[in-house]
Amino acid sequence: MGLLRGLRALWVAVRDRRAMRYRHAELRLRSAEIRARELLRSCLTPSQWDDYVHHDCFLVRGGTTGRPYRIHRGAVMNVEPLNEDGSSTGQRLCFAPVGGLPMGDVLVGQKFALEGMEEQVLTIANPQWGHVRLAARDTAQSYRGVGMRPRG
Repeated sequence: MGLLRGLRALWVAVRDRRAMRYRHAELRLRSAEIRARELLRSCLTPSQWDDYVHHDCFLVRGGTTGRPYRIHRGAVMNVEPLNEDGSSTGQRLCFAPVGGLPMGDVLVGQKFALEGMEEQVLTIANPQWGHVRLAARDTAQSYRGVGMRPRG
């Protein structure tokens, strides 16, 4: 009887410790996301921030060509080159900073890359034509069957 109580107490302690670690990791992740969003807000103009808040995207101009780009919230195929009149070219570009960064940090990196080194970005970016933007729930669902989850 005493052995069973001891094992149960040990099991409860291990379970509680795991739960505490999970909560701490979740708090760190939330904190990183909050800081990344604050950084994004500080790097965008008021007009860009308003677009991001209301439409989940914002416009930037390439530093070399002056071409407009729309950066959508996300980390995969989320940069859309535009024509001068603001219409879509039907192409999407995929490039992002290395590492498991929070969304705001990825978007800031993409913004500064296009503004500061557009030519280099265009040589390394993966282009795709005819990309259709999926709703976040559709994207998550489409990845479920292949053992992956979308970034962002």
